[in-house]
Amino acid sequence: MDEPWIDSPAHRAWLAAETDRLLAFGAEGATPTGFGWLDRRGRVVTGRPVQTWLTARMTHVAAIAVLRGDQDGRRRVAHGVRALAGPLRDSEHGGWFESLHPTGEPLDTEKSMYTHAFVMLAAASAVVAGDPLAPRLLADVTRIVDERFWDDGEQRCVEQWDRRWNVCEAYRGANSNMHAVEAFLAVADVTGEQRWRDRALTIATHLVHGAARQNGWLMPEHFDADWRVLPEYHIRQPDHPFRPYGGTVGHWMEWARLLLHLDAALDDPPTWLLADAQALFGAAVQHGWAVDGKPGFVYTVDWQGRPVVTARMHWVAAEAVAAAAALFRRTGEPAYEMWYRRWWQHIGESFRDAVDGSWHHELDANNRPTAGVWAGKPDLYHAVQATLLPHLPLSRSLAVALRERTADPRPDTTLAVLGENVIDLVPDPESDSYRALPGGSPANVAVAASRLGMATTMIARVADDAFGSRVRGRLGGASVLDGLLVDAGQPSSLAVAVPGADGATEYTFWVEGTADWQWADSELPERVTAQALHVGSLAAYREPGADVVARFVRREHAGGAVSISFDPNIRPSVGGSRAGLVRRTEELLPHTHIVKVSEEDLAHLYPDVPAERVAAGWLSSGRLLVVVTLGGTGAVLLNRAGHAEVAASPVRVVDTVGAGDTFMAALLCALDARNLLGGDRHDAIASLDPQQLAEIGRFAARAAAVTCGRTGADPPFRSELDGAAPTDRPVAAIAEKA
Repeated sequence: MDEPWIDSPAHRAWLAAETDRLLAFGAEGATPTGFGWLDRRGRVVTGRPVQTWLTARMTHVAAIAVLRGDQDGRRRVAHGVRALAGPLRDSEHGGWFESLHPTGEPLDTEKSMYTHAFVMLAAASAVVAGDPLAPRLLADVTRIVDERFWDDGEQRCVEQWDRRWNVCEAYRGANSNMHAVEAFLAVADVTGEQRWRDRALTIATHLVHGAARQNGWLMPEHFDADWRVLPEYHIRQPDHPFRPYGGTVGHWMEWARLLLHLDAALDDPPTWLLADAQALFGAAVQHGWAVDGKPGFVYTVDWQGRPVVTARMHWVAAEAVAAAAALFRRTGEPAYEMWYRRWWQHIGESFRDAVDGSWHHELDANNRPTAGVWAGKPDLYHAVQATLLPHLPLSRSLAVALRERTADPRPDTTLAVLGENVIDLVPDPESDSYRALPGGSPANVAVAASRLGMATTMIARVADDAFGSRVRGRLGGASVLDGLLVDAGQPSSLAVAVPGADGATEYTFWVEGTADWQWADSELPERVTAQALHVGSLAAYREPGADVVARFVRREHAGGAVSISFDPNIRPSVGGSRAGLVRRTEELLPHTHIVKVSEEDLAHLYPDVPAERVAAGWLSSGRLLVVVTLGGTGAVLLNRAGHAEVAASPVRVVDTVGAGDTFMAALLCALDARNLLGGDRHDAIASLDPQQLAEIGRFAARAAAVTCGRTGADPPFRSELDGAAPTDRPVAAIAEKA
């Protein structure tokens, strides 16, 4: 249970699913002469020029698909290679046009290193993917780069030529040279020619260890023909898509990662590669992340590190998570993994479009989709790489690393959670308003379980309103798999949270006719492909969906393949009469194995029966494990072999929203860590001795305490629970009387 979240089954499974989702989004992006710009649903935007750099990047992405086992990707690789070797190539003068008119005529006939770097990358990746024409393309583009772009005297690449190679632009750019480093490393991996790695090192030496270091890590982007910095370049057009004014924060992250690839690829790397990667990463965090008070990286900063363009670009976030992962792999420092988690959460909540697919290209300063610099959806280059790089070796280019990977990293789903997502309207302590925080007991369990490392999928109906988008964002940000979410036409459910003086929270609900309870049998999966299924709370009680949920639980229990957990989590104000709640609870109980219930819920269901007698009855009727939580006092865990009492972990309570759900998720996580989930492990759960029960309970209590110390249902990551266990103290005598 000590593995970092980056390596958890939850995150690995989510990344694999996200790669699949992204590749599917761009699968039909071909045009007659290359690959096109994509609209918000992944369709080619008609009438726009065909860009060579975009075609090259999508050819590289298609090669990635092939190397992940998608045989249909071969068709896309072949299409890209033939477009690059055909209409996009200048057959008269050599090299590649910048773009073609939709009719196929050359539109921008300049020859840029930026575009040629991506043609190199595409050709190298296509060679690795086995395209028969890719070696010829690779030989052609490397010859052009050798002859036209590589400057032996300056040991860097020039920027741009006219079509006939007569006039070289009197401008030099860090961006094109950065992508040259990536392409050169890929070519070296394919050809075995060391000179490409040596060139990558000299570029990095000049631009990072030289220019960036000398400028306090606010890395210059623009230079004249003698490589003198142009600090005011494009000051009147600061949001230029390729040559913006000032420092480009995302490039600092990209350089940081590339330095680590270079460090791993060289036999005798200079020690400054790691130090400079760390310095660039630190500068990007300091000057780029949330500097205007809102989550997200600003696009550019001036030479004092102040924000210039505050729009958030998807590629900056993608490069940030890739850089954080690379630095964590290289150093093992937990801070990098913390940033990695935080930025994936930001991507999931803000950039990832869970409805129409892919990621939003650009967000405004309030993290709302916009199109100030880039319209439509982006090509897949940055996002797909961000989903793959964290679990590939730094010593290899991406395509070669995928080819050499011997095992599919996709873990099986461990937990499926069926139930509601409710928007909690929580009082803002700094104002008289409310904050809208996605919650709902089952959704909280799913998020908490995923953060704790379990590969988790959510089975839920999600509204098509603005709150529904928040729900999807929250699940994606926590790496909860969303393939079983159902698009619903009804509105989202709402709950107003009112904290009491003791930290406990009461709710007022708006749930009539909302999406979460309108289940039809056909909307649920035919079977659960996980070790455990969790149900409970309102979705298990509110009609008309409750009957559908009950049938589903009965069927899964009869199948015998999964462990089924149940938390009644009674909401008397909206769950129906006491008699109806008791009837539904007792209807579900025989089809469950693990039950977690609060002392408060037991008092409502059975006001005249002592809690210990209820728990004993549930255990004797076939439950494998019964856990009764006692609020701020602790919990009792009971099975056939005995019982254990655990104390609540000490914490300064902010509110208790989601605390019980976190306890439930941590309980399942602790059982999973002991390989105790699944239909063939039930005897082992029933046989846990009191010491083992206590260890499981303490872990769950510690997790719940972290949630109590924060506003809203904000459960911990596994790394936040490492530390001393709480000290037990006597609690209620439920177990003794059971």
